[in-house]
Amino acid sequence: MPDASDVTVHWTEYVNAFSTFAVAFLAIVAIIIQKTKAAAHRRAVDARISAQAFALRRTLASWVDRDWGMGMNLLATAQYLSGHFDATEKRVEDMVSSAPDACEDLRRTVRRVYVLFYSATQFLNEGALHASDSTLAANTPYEVWDGLDKAKELLEECVGVLGAAVDKDLRKVGATSV
Repeated sequence: MPDASDVTVHWTEYVNAFSTFAVAFLAIVAIIIQKTKAAAHRRAVDARISAQAFALRRTLASWVDRDWGMGMNLLATAQYLSGHFDATEKRVEDMVSSAPDACEDLRRTVRRVYVLFYSATQFLNEGALHASDSTLAANTPYEVWDGLDKAKELLEECVGVLGAAVDKDLRKVGATSV
């Protein structure tokens, strides 16, 4: 017959085993909750970037669809568009600041949009500078004219790249407008 000390040791081993199991179970639950929250956060960020991309795409598409004209009209277009950079640039910046928390595809897309947008606006700013000064406008070098053509190409590419960032449900909404 076992004595009382053997029963006590035996009972504490069960308590220790149960405690270890309970801690492991709670750790697994905590990890699952953390992963669920992280996934929900990523979906929210992806949705926010998608909405920003939709609005930015519509804006840039309207810029590309403008009659850019030739000569002085082309400089006037550059000057007009440069007056709308602030709101558009804000959208790009918001997308860039959200990108680190987005899925990998959106991070790549946002980086590409950033490069395309700022490359295009650099050319447009140069054209706007020449449009704002009649002496500069009359003596606009070939590089500025070429840059404005390049700006339009970059904006067209940006519109295309943004399409990949727009959620499929928003694409249906925008199908009639862009």
